[in-house]
Parts: sequence; structure tokens; C-alpha cells
Amino acid sequence: MAVTIVQKLELYLAITTRSRCQPSSREHEFSGISKNGVPYSAYRHYDDRTSAVITVAVNVPSEPTEDADLYFHLEASNIQDWMAIGIGSSMRDSALTFVAYQDSKGLTMTVSPRLATSHVEPEREPVENVTVHVLDGSGVQGGVITADWKCANCRSWVGNSIDIKANRQPMIIAARSSGHPVYSDDMEEPISIHTTFGAFELDLVAATGIAGAPHPPKAAANDLPSKSDEPKVEKNHRLPSYSSGPAHGLLMLTAFAALYPLGIVWLRLLENVRLHALTNTTATILVLGSTGLGIRMSYSGNFMTNFKSTHQLLGLSIAVAILAQLIIGFIHHLFIYPRTRQSSRLSRLHIFLGPVSIVFGCVNGFLGFRFANKSLTIVFWYVVLIIAVYGGVAGTLLWSRTQASGSFSPRLGFHGLTLGPSRLKNGDLGHYNGARGDATAEESAIPLMTAKERDRQADNVLNA
Repeated sequence: MAVTIVQKLELYLAITTRSRCQPSSREHEFSGISKNGVPYSAYRHYDDRTSAVITVAVNVPSEPTEDADLYFHLEASNIQDWMAIGIGSSMRDSALTFVAYQDSKGLTMTVSPRLATSHVEPEREPVENVTVHVLDGSGVQGGVITADWKCANCRSWVGNSIDIKANRQPMIIAARSSGHPVYSDDMEEPISIHTTFGAFELDLVAATGIAGAPHPPKAAANDLPSKSDEPKVEKNHRLPSYSSGPAHGLLMLTAFAALYPLGIVWLRLLENVRLHALTNTTATILVLGSTGLGIRMSYSGNFMTNFKSTHQLLGLSIAVAILAQLIIGFIHHLFIYPRTRQSSRLSRLHIFLGPVSIVFGCVNGFLGFRFANKSLTIVFWYVVLIIAVYGGVAGTLLWSRTQASGSFSPRLGFHGLTLGPSRLKNGDLGHYNGARGDATAEESAIPLMTAKERDRQADNVLNA
């Protein structure tokens, strides 16, 4: 856009009157004129944890045709998973938040306008009328991540607005650095909680003038804020504690990689229903306790508090299914089977929910490690462990069946397989045609069962 004589005069006056506002060592908030002649008001945030320097700058166009527009610059001295700035005093202040992350190809940036109404992940839907246009120069160069954008319809929104005449406009900043950058073109891409944040104020009067992307000077070594010069932060806003994360993962791993496989062995190989029930009950208690820790972590702000991630939704569904499976199993064994000595609809539902819950639980463990941004090495060894454990259980059961003599039954396995002395002693399985060479004369005198009767009896035992 051509610079008019009036704008040149405005620029000259701005330079002469604002020179005292140029950034000095250790300052956080400053204003000035970019090399392209664009005035700005800026804030520089030093993250002591990652040694990252994050710079924010805003330009307010004065041209009448640009009334609905603002220009933003967001830059970090090292690559962040995502970074964001918000217009408002806090996340509870209906802050219009711009979340920036790399696009799916890592060539430029995706900038997503969202509305923050509390200490939860901001949402895109309430401010869908706010649009952004990412400008040239955005992306990652030399280890520095930069986002320049122009927004439309962003001077007022649901619940709040920006005062372009304010000398002290409240703003907030946040970023996450875990070594796992977000790559997405999706404007509603889920994000995990920030690892750094701050609240500050900008002089928007000083930022008003020629429209364009503001480019404040790069941070020099002596411009880094000292630790004693801490930025203002929102009251009662704390960085997340991840102390519950390892416990959550360990409890789930113990249940799905140790106890549930052991429960399968107790029932299908050794036919000990009591140990099967005890082991699976213990595993279910661990799963429910771990689910509680996961919910606690989410609501304490460690992860997505609106429960939109696949890991969270699937985890809650699995916990409900496992609890239902446990209750159904106890109802069948305590109240139905003692009277009927047969399987029931509840027992079939119990048998269906068990394997399904275990399979999805193992899959959700994989999603959980990715959700927590764990390294691919950890994820790889988790997959190896699950395959080894359940592969070993399946192999052991198959081997035990192949050791039996006789023909194969689709319900019971190989005819002739004795599933345990206690079963035969109690008469639960009946007798099989040619099953045992050591049968007594009294046993041999008992009429042989038909195949249909034998399979029905086997169902009653194994499905009990």
C-alpha cells in the first residue's frame, strides 16, 4: 500500500516521539517502528525452562478500509510444539486466542483463532467468523519459528473486544515445548497444555499507523530478561504437574500387560475360576484407579480438559465396559449358574466384553503414550511387550491343545483333552469318546455322550 504524505508525516512524528520506547536490556514490553515502516507494540518473554525467547508484536492499521483488521507477529528462538497469544487479561476473560503451529508439510504456519473461556483448551467454534491470512515469511528458518498473520473481524467477538485506543491493552501468551511439534492444517487441531505462559499489556496507540506485519528487532544476548525481572502471570494460574502421569501409565500397564493375561491363563489353561476372578477383579480396580488419575490430570490442567482426544474418550469407554463386564460376571456366577448349571445371555456378554475390552485397552495404551508425547522408542517397546505377552499366552494355549489326542472340536478343542482332574472328578465335563485310556471299569460302563451333548456340556463349563 502506497505511503501518503500524511502517513510519512505520521511516521516521522512517531519515530521522533517514540525513540525513547525502543527496547533496552531486560525490558519485556516495548514499541517502535519496523524497518518496513510499520509501527508496533511488542512483548518479549523469556522461558527459563527451555531458554526460549518468545516475541509478540501487534500492529493496528489506521486506514479506514482496515478497521476490522489487526496484524500480528509471533516468534520463538527455538521450535515450539505450538505457541499462542490471546487478547484479554486471562483465559477466563473470553480471550480471543490465536494458536500457531506448523502446517502438515512444515513449510509454513497454521494460525487458528479460538476462544478461551476458562483454563481449558480454547475452542474454534465460538469465533468461526474470525478469519486469518498467514503472511509470507512464516515458518521455520535457522531454528527460529515465526508466524505473521492478518486477521479480520477480530476487534470484537463473543464476550469481549479489543480497545485499539488503549495504552495498556491486556494480553496473554502461551507456548508448549516438549520436542514434539504439531504439524497440521486443521484449524481445530487438539493441543496439549502449555509449558510456559505469561500476561502482559501492550500500548496499542503506539502500534497504530501504517498497516503491515510488524517486525521488531531480534533479541540480542543482553536483551534477555533476568530471573528477577519475572513477567506478570495470571493469578492462581500454575504450570501443570505431571506427577500422576507415570502412576497412570504404570497401573494401566500392570493391568493390561500382566494381570489380564494371567487371568486368561488361570481360566483357559488351568481352569481355576476363583483365581481368574480374583486376578481380573484386581486388574479392574487398577484400571478404574488409573482412569481416576487420568481424569484428575485432565481437570488439573495437564492435558485436554474438554475430553476431545481419542485416548480420553476411548479410555472412559473401556473403563465403563470393564466395570460392566466384571459386574455381569459376578451376577452370572453367583446367582444364575448355581441354579441352571448352564451358560446364559449374561455369560455370553461377559465373554464378549472381556476380549474386546482388552484389545481396545492395549490399543489405547499406544494412543496414551503418543498423547503424552513419549518418544517413539518407548512406544516401540510398549508394542513389543504387548505382542510378546499376548502372543505367548496364545501360543501356550495352542500348544496345550495340540498335546491332546483325538479329533478337534470347534467348541472345546481336541477331543481327549482333559481340562483338569477336578473337572472330571466333579463330572462337569462328562466323558469323551475314547478320551482317557486310564478310565476305570465303572467309568467305562457309563453311556457315552453324543457330540451335541458333549459340546453343550463343554459350553456350560467354559462359559460359566
